[in-house]
Amino acid sequence: MRKFWKLFITLCLALILVVCLLLLNIIGQQPKPILLPNPVPPTPNAYDTFNTAASEIQGYINRIDNLSPSGHHKATTTELANLFKDNSQVFIKVKQGLQQSYLSPPVRSMNTNFSAYIGFRALARLLMIKARLQEKVGDRFGAIETRLDCVQLGTQMQQSSGLLAQLTGDSIEALGLQGIWKDLNGLSSSDYRSLIAQLELINRNVYPYKDVIQQEEWTGIAQIEQTFDTPGMLAELCRIHTSKGTVAAGVIDAYMHVKLATYGGPNKIIQSYMSYMNSLFRTSTYSYGLHHPLPPTPDDPINRRFCSYVNTSELIFTRIEVDRDLLLLALALHAYHSQYGRYPQTLKQLVPAYLPSLPQDEFAAEGTYHYRLTGKSFLLYSVGPDGKDDGGKPIETVDGGKKRFNVITASSKGDIVAGIN
Repeated sequence: MRKFWKLFITLCLALILVVCLLLLNIIGQQPKPILLPNPVPPTPNAYDTFNTAASEIQGYINRIDNLSPSGHHKATTTELANLFKDNSQVFIKVKQGLQQSYLSPPVRSMNTNFSAYIGFRALARLLMIKARLQEKVGDRFGAIETRLDCVQLGTQMQQSSGLLAQLTGDSIEALGLQGIWKDLNGLSSSDYRSLIAQLELINRNVYPYKDVIQQEEWTGIAQIEQTFDTPGMLAELCRIHTSKGTVAAGVIDAYMHVKLATYGGPNKIIQSYMSYMNSLFRTSTYSYGLHHPLPPTPDDPINRRFCSYVNTSELIFTRIEVDRDLLLLALALHAYHSQYGRYPQTLKQLVPAYLPSLPQDEFAAEGTYHYRLTGKSFLLYSVGPDGKDDGGKPIETVDGGKKRFNVITASSKGDIVAGIN
């Protein structure tokens, strides 16, 4: 019996030693470098042009915030005109940038400076002030053109970029789209056709969501590699605290290296991330309306950190795409009305005289948007994130006793109605 226990203890110690050696081998493991693309920027590059334009309005940021629709100060026509005059060169540079190819520097580090995006948002607010001035002087066509310039700025900054650029660009697009509907009525047929051409050009150059996911995968790989290669980076990423304050970075690093070794170490974690993003890429090639399930997020702490914000981005991207489509259809409907004095019976009557084809409702499993005449006007809508046709009943939420129509989530019930949501 004593020999048995002696043998048993020896085997246990040997097993523990093997496990420790394996863990030490994983802990000391360095991630294998993965060759990532680094594209050559065009010359001239709209990214640089927009940056230059934004740098020239830095002294006006407070005035822009105060004069924008969300600000507390109700601007006079004179104030808007003065701001427009002061920034005349900025508007020229923005127009130049909108006609150039765009490529932002690839994100390959956790230390990347994203201050350019703040500047682009300032440019968007400045464009909205120009649109407000145009509305005040009765130039509704010019105001819509300017708002579409803002939409193009938002789509352009997403070119060859990951999720942060996509989300920032989507917010800029939403800013441009939100004020257009009130100016749509009563323009000339040539005005509508000009706006249709402008929006069709924007839609043709939208960066596909699947390519955003590919860019985000490359960004994530580089940042995870940096996380393991840089002393103290794990501590900063995980932000571990105790009741007595922040634990020393070295202690956290050592603890996290041991913990992450139980998940297979750096190379296994990177492979898990790549597998997740590749699955997400395949899912993103389908319409949102097909409701393909998202892949499960890897369970290690690094992937939970890097993948946590990916799951909601497709809804935001699709919502903006649907908003652009509804506006395009509305412009075509108004163009038809300006020519014939009435709206068409069906959307098919817009093709090919006003549109080359009808856009697909990305929230639906198949088919275009819903449309019907309502007296002398019309009802135009998407089925919304739930994929169900609610007959044109708009999505609404109640906030502080007030109905809001612009808050749309994955669980929203109802339709996205043109001019309401």
